[in-house]
Amino acid sequence: MELAPPSGGVSIMHKERILLRIDHMQDQLSFVSEKMYNPTITTSELKELSKKKKKLKKDIEKLKKKAYNVEQ
Repeated sequence: MELAPPSGGVSIMHKERILLRIDHMQDQLSFVSEKMYNPTITTSELKELSKKKKKLKKDIEKLKKKAYNVEQ
């Protein structure tokens, strides 16, 4: 368990973990985007991939805001 820094902010190590998670999610987003261009996927698979892509984008934005707040 990681202890919070005395200032009440988020530690540098936590920020690095956030940035690694963003990087991993961006890799997933690229994979999903590429998969969506496969002409053999069904309509339901396309809908599912679209939903996953939207969620990944939303989660990435949340993490970017969190990382930005660490810098301040």
